[in-house]
Amino acid sequence: MKKIVNIIAIFCLCITVTSFAGCIESSFKKTETVITKLDSTEKVQWTTVIDNKDYSTAQSLSPSNRFIQTSDKGFFIAGFFSNSYGDNIRLLKTDSSGTLLWERRIAGQTGEILAIIQRNDGGYSVFCRHGRVYNFDTSGSMERILDISDQINQTPGGEHPLITLRSITRTSGSDLIMIGDNYANIWQPVVISRLSQNGTVLTEKTYARENMDGTTSLIQTHDGELLLGKFFYSDQPGGGKQILIEKTDANSSIIWDSPLGICNFVFCNNDLLGLHESANQGYDIIYQSHEQSNRSKGNMPVDTVYARLDNNGHLIQQELLTNVSGLPPWIFYQSDISSELISLIPERTMNSIIADKSQGNPTNRFDSLLKTDDGGYALLGSRYYF
Repeated sequence: MKKIVNIIAIFCLCITVTSFAGCIESSFKKTETVITKLDSTEKVQWTTVIDNKDYSTAQSLSPSNRFIQTSDKGFFIAGFFSNSYGDNIRLLKTDSSGTLLWERRIAGQTGEILAIIQRNDGGYSVFCRHGRVYNFDTSGSMERILDISDQINQTPGGEHPLITLRSITRTSGSDLIMIGDNYANIWQPVVISRLSQNGTVLTEKTYARENMDGTTSLIQTHDGELLLGKFFYSDQPGGGKQILIEKTDANSSIIWDSPLGICNFVFCNNDLLGLHESANQGYDIIYQSHEQSNRSKGNMPVDTVYARLDNNGHLIQQELLTNVSGLPPWIFYQSDISSELISLIPERTMNSIIADKSQGNPTNRFDSLLKTDDGGYALLGSRYYF
């Protein structure tokens, strides 16, 4: 009797697992990658649709792409996805008109893309939030994988990387500067490193958490000091998540700090998107503000704000931006924020993109927006057919 009960239990378990898998696999029929080119007035010039063949149909496993414009005025796209064979990284290269030139897939890789750069040698480096850097040549063939954790900690990170990157920004030269969390050092867990374009650690410095608490991004200023972007919370009406811009010397001693944030509701979240040292002296800041309680609901008002500080941290200008054309070019080179800027594209333009070359009535998700070297823009997204 016990044997029969066990057989029935196993049979029921198989049915449950099969049904669950079927529900996941039937969540949508297929997906497509969509690239749209806009001119400087945000009007659509062309749309390219690329079929995502062999992708898992579970939405949680669908691709989340990032892209850059390349030196030949085409586009390089990278994204991680899963299918029945496991995890993959997928690369796409197009020409300047969006025509697909080649596609590469490398099995056994997964991550969350923080930044993509085209190196001076024409190849590509894909930086992931878990500290891994994928290097590809000009044709998309894998050259090597570097792990920032291994370089900083001098021991292999193993299955669980010891470095998590918060942000990557370009220096005034060809190098990069990163800020990350070093889980191998409990006393000085924040690390700032200068990296080469392929992810090699050139210099590193660790900081105590109290000096870097809440830091989400930074730039190195022309005087060799740091400008940090942090967040803090205020429980006062009109408060919520606020921004603190902080100038420090090379030893992380604070020179000045300046709070930023607007709020048109009882409580707001103010999210820093980018920092920049102005050629006219002073510092430019782009951030967004939205009602704190409604961020997860979607379709809620988001204010995009441009602020300017003088060399001493005094606020000398602050204004709302209402379209993509009002954004400064440097903001598009900040890591992993381009999806936040899509709300500035007019609804009529978005509707035109959604309808163009679509088969039926798909659901759309836009992942990335960048400024192109002709003064226009390019938008990258995915379509889901249920």
